[in-house]
Amino acid sequence: MTNMQQLPKQIRDDVEDQSLDILQQIQQYIVVIGGWAVRSYTTKSFKHTRYTLDVDAVAIPENIKTVNAILAKENLMFSEKTDWGIKYYKPYRPNSGISYGPSFFKDLQIRIEISPLRIYEIDKNHYFEFDIEKTTKQIVVSHGKHRPVQATVPEIEYLVVNKLGLPADYKNRYDAAVLLTNSDFSKIFEIIKKTDKWEEMILRRLPKFIARTKDKKDIAHMLLRRANITISDYLNQLINIKQKLEK
Repeated sequence: MTNMQQLPKQIRDDVEDQSLDILQQIQQYIVVIGGWAVRSYTTKSFKHTRYTLDVDAVAIPENIKTVNAILAKENLMFSEKTDWGIKYYKPYRPNSGISYGPSFFKDLQIRIEISPLRIYEIDKNHYFEFDIEKTTKQIVVSHGKHRPVQATVPEIEYLVVNKLGLPADYKNRYDAAVLLTNSDFSKIFEIIKKTDKWEEMILRRLPKFIARTKDKKDIAHMLLRRANITISDYLNQLINIKQKLEK
């Protein structure tokens, strides 16, 4: 998997512009849940928001069909139709003016994944479900030159709860930290409790969230410091969530 943070800034900006262009074409049919959704809540608060290249979203079944038709007409390659939605990808091709050679973006892809509102884990026993009624309109801004795009995103607490139950990679851990700074903890626990078995996923992931973020060489740790987020405060939030769920 490509680590966007390690690419030259000129390429990162261009990738985001191309990803946001795809998002703009389908935004009216989807609820954005990935890095772009997190960006919509953090652009004003944090100077250093992480880069993203994927469009991750959920949608009702009829809208997934519409998005599928739109993407099929564009210069995107169909990856697969899964039990939970559709996947497309687009090999990154730099726009004019990029001064770096192909070695810097070899195998780099912009990916689009659209799922139903209920997203199952691989084991099929755990799922997280977004509420189509609990969404808001937010402005999404690229690090590059693309003009801002308005998108529908979940309420911030839904994003937090979803992130806490996902694998403990640097993106999910960073996103959880920046979202928690503006979240209502009572709503977070309310959402966890009403989502079948998702509490089990969060309790499974939190020890790795905590241990990996403590590492000063960890990417999320370094990004959070650049964003002026106090690591100890974030770790205490995670510990408190874990302890409350274990009671």
